[in-house]
Amino acid sequence: MKKIDTSFIFIATTSIVAVLYFSIGVNSWKFSYVGDEWIFYTFAKNLLKNPVNPFHLQGAYPETPVLGSYIQAFFLKLLGENNFAWRLSNIICIIPLSIFFYLFLNKLFNKKVAVLGTLTMQSSFYLANFFKIGKPIPLSLVLFVALLYLGLKCAEKKSNLFLLLYGAILGISFYIYIGPIFPVIFIPYLVFILIGKMNFKQLVASFLKVAIVYILFMSPLLIDINSSKSYFMQVSKKSIVKKEYTNNWQMVTNIGHNFLLFYKNYDYMYNHFVSGPYLDLISRIAACVGTIYCLINWEKRSYCILLASYFLTALTIGITSPYPYAPTTRGLFFLPFGFTLAALGIYVLYLRLSRTIRPLSIILILGAVFGLNYYQSQIGVFAEVPQNDTMRIMRFLQESKKNEKNNIVLIVSPSNNLNQFNIKEMRQAYNLQDFNFKISSTNELNCSDYNNSALIVLRTDKEAINTFTRVCSKKISEI
Repeated sequence: MKKIDTSFIFIATTSIVAVLYFSIGVNSWKFSYVGDEWIFYTFAKNLLKNPVNPFHLQGAYPETPVLGSYIQAFFLKLLGENNFAWRLSNIICIIPLSIFFYLFLNKLFNKKVAVLGTLTMQSSFYLANFFKIGKPIPLSLVLFVALLYLGLKCAEKKSNLFLLLYGAILGISFYIYIGPIFPVIFIPYLVFILIGKMNFKQLVASFLKVAIVYILFMSPLLIDINSSKSYFMQVSKKSIVKKEYTNNWQMVTNIGHNFLLFYKNYDYMYNHFVSGPYLDLISRIAACVGTIYCLINWEKRSYCILLASYFLTALTIGITSPYPYAPTTRGLFFLPFGFTLAALGIYVLYLRLSRTIRPLSIILILGAVFGLNYYQSQIGVFAEVPQNDTMRIMRFLQESKKNEKNNIVLIVSPSNNLNQFNIKEMRQAYNLQDFNFKISSTNELNCSDYNNSALIVLRTDKEAINTFTRVCSKKISEI
């Protein structure tokens, strides 16, 4: 009888706990808006009424395929059209991500490293916050880690099943965020792993099997050639084809920065509720130790595979990125390597501790890692990143509902670029429609209309403040 993997059961359990951790504050105004995600909510709702081809390439935005939005639509159907259901479709990704990551590390190293790495990942402030965003990007990270694991299985089993599955996951990833560049990473990765395990003829045959399945998944592109052409034109604007820098040395700089993201954040905007280095202080130190340990042992197969896959990812994302900085949305794909290096660093310490103090020491370290990440997730990031206008409006509306306020009017200037459609969608998603709320422009001020209303204005909207003060002699609150 096959022995039960208790470590796997433990990780499956902590994955559910991670869902609860990642869900903290999910309905708070603090996590309500990053700038361009609410169109995905609208698009997912519309899919419930008007389904389209799931392999269609142009979804919520011209450069975002439809497939990821179907998962969001499923959660809206299951749990209702609300903010929690929408964001849960991303948060729940921590479960398959944890499982594939554990399996990858267990196959590459051992159970102890696998558990340490997965727990570090489940503690991550970066993932806890980023997975709350409504963009269907987390699924891409799940597929990324699944391909890391399946590559090892292809070499171990030398089975057609795993090769075909590898090609299928690679094909599905094409329809998810930055999935089109995955073959540039994972075809060399697979070849690197299979070299020494197969002769040349077997290697070519394996590659062809993966390629055939991948091409089959590309066949839906032939159904609507014009749409496919339009999609690739839009995607090219987010690639090296339309780079936002003039000095090509920036490409080398970007590649170099990709190796330093665990210690310094190179995204100048600090948006997506992520700020500072990608790893907490303890994990940073552990990752540094783990990196040195990997480099010392680079001739060993496991460490060589880890370093090679890390290098391929940094190189590919650095070359294909059009930005003169390291965006959080792409930096996401370096996290598995950061967690692995941190786990190796902690494991090195574990091996050097006496057996009597090992368990308590590791528990204290992991507890401290979680504490630092929890603080950064819920407090630290908001001390560094200023609130935007939409977040302030949502805070006011949520507080108004608690205080049973009614008849609220927001005064805005014509030059204010507030997305009023987003506000309408957000009120529905957050269940803030049971009181009157109106947005009124200073172009149509009628002071007598506001006698029984609570008047508010954005403190950043100086034009609205000055105009209202001049025209109406009424009290108005700045938010």
